[in-house]
Amino acid sequence: GLVIDSPGTSTLNINDPNSTSSSSGNSSSNSSAAATGPLFAFSASEYTVYENKGSVTVTVVRTGVATTAADVSYSTTNDSATSGVDYLSTSGTLNFAANETNKTFTVSISNNGNIDGARRLNLVLSNPTAGA
Repeated sequence: GLVIDSPGTSTLNINDPNSTSSSSGNSSSNSSAAATGPLFAFSASEYTVYENKGSVTVTVVRTGVATTAADVSYSTTNDSATSGVDYLSTSGTLNFAANETNKTFTVSISNNGNIDGARRLNLVLSNPTAGA
């Protein structure tokens, strides 16, 4: 079957370049040692970006059986960062072709110019499917 491997969720830390505080978070995942199909996971359990960088590229890695096409959905959710204020929500589906093992998506970061410390948002993988 298709599995979201560890890390199936990840955090994205948005650090304020004008603040001395930083953010760190925990991530959780759904994992299965008995997987027989492709596994999907973020390339890191945590990503960090300064808010004045404008965006961050997130990589999703496919391991296990990769001989057929497969898809996985991604999304962002609020933690201490707020969509529309600190970042722009994004979601979609990554379509992996046969033998393709890496895909990326971009999260846009808002530079509000305020010294508001570090904030965190969640990155989530869901709904893995096998293509024909």
